[in-house]
Amino acid sequence: MPANARRTFAWRAKPYDCGSFFDTFREAARYRITPELAARITTPVLIGDPDDEGYFAGQPQRLYDMIAGEKTLVRFTRAEGAAGHCEPMARALAAQRFFDYLDDRLEVTAQGSDCRQPR
Repeated sequence: MPANARRTFAWRAKPYDCGSFFDTFREAARYRITPELAARITTPVLIGDPDDEGYFAGQPQRLYDMIAGEKTLVRFTRAEGAAGHCEPMARALAAQRFFDYLDDRLEVTAQGSDCRQPR
């Protein structure tokens, strides 16, 4: 395997903490979301759904359809320059939408904060 591919795989495989390629693929194959598991999700969920999703095409919508509780599906389009897995060419747009979502749901105020306030 080329060195660059080996580094990329090693980085992507870290969450699984397995000792070999085979063990990593076997562990990753165990990850499935079922309607029963989705029914147990009780927190609000934000799901990003970009055009041209190369790894998980269709899965954002399927997950959205399975979750019964509060959920938001955020589309990212080619026209916005935000197509592709993780919106690589539109990280600022993605961050803005994700943080706007959090701002709308979290009650964070300057009062009582340990952070220095802007002048």
